[in-house]
Amino acid sequence: MTKMLIGIPAALFIATGALAQENGLNETHLRALDADGDASISMEEFGVFSDFAFEQMDTDKNGSLSKSEVDAHADEEAFGRADADGNGTVTQAEFKARMEENFKQADKDGDGQLN
Repeated sequence: MTKMLIGIPAALFIATGALAQENGLNETHLRALDADGDASISMEEFGVFSDFAFEQMDTDKNGSLSKSEVDAHADEEAFGRADADGNGTVTQAEFKARMEENFKQADKDGDGQLN
């Protein structure tokens, strides 16, 4: 993954609608996520990026995200949506579930691809 992608977690973490238009991702960002070059982002490609984003934000490498680790990427409301059990941290499983929900919301035609 390129360094350019490190800035994307914020947009993806708080996504609730059309991924590119509502969250400031541009064509260059989307192409970087499109590993197979088919002009679509599959759930698998998105999952690879989600794992990368989590690893980048988990600065203390303890397997969960604290509010301070995501302050630059998400507001309190977005953090709360991802913190499914309300314990004040976001595990990788919670993050992945939130990202999968974001993908599904952005996949307006339900074809399993963002294009």
